[in-house]
Amino acid sequence: MGRRPGAVHLARRVLPVTMTAKRTDRTGRLLRAGLAVAIACGGASSSPVVPAPPAQDAGPTGTVDLSIRGIGTEGFDSVRLDLAVTVHVDGLAVNVVPRQKTLDLASASPALIASFSVPASASSIHVSIDPAPAGAWKTSTGSGPIDARGLPISVDTQAAALLRRGAVEIRLDVGSSLQASGDGSLALLPDFGIYF
Repeated sequence: MGRRPGAVHLARRVLPVTMTAKRTDRTGRLLRAGLAVAIACGGASSSPVVPAPPAQDAGPTGTVDLSIRGIGTEGFDSVRLDLAVTVHVDGLAVNVVPRQKTLDLASASPALIASFSVPASASSIHVSIDPAPAGAWKTSTGSGPIDARGLPISVDTQAAALLRRGAVEIRLDVGSSLQASGDGSLALLPDFGIYF
């Protein structure tokens, strides 16, 4: 009896194996056992290995307060916007406690808009402040709507920086962020700074 080819899948590579008639029974058993182990360990699987998501850290946490302040508000009596805040810590959404949803950016004082907890072991934080599609402005000479359907105010930072201070303040330059868009309406194109 001649030689016949066989195959063993190891580390996702196919290696040719030749078997002789005398060793067929013993080699066949070894091959079947090796393949069974490779399949059980995922070695012969063609599907990609997907790592499990990191476990939630139940360790100590810190609270971060998020506030926003309007600057460059000269000439405005009021600039009203409704805001929604979302926060992701290491890519996972976290619970956000809203503090003040509607604010007047012309007041020139900071408004606490949200608080959230961050695990001490966290490395990155993404904060997104999404204005409602419509707001309103008022000056001594007129008033009108604000089209706030533009870009959100987004902050990406290292968790350690926020945990050290426990607070972050967004300073939105109202004068340069509100642009005339016709018919007395203003479009919100956020021009802002971030202060820890």
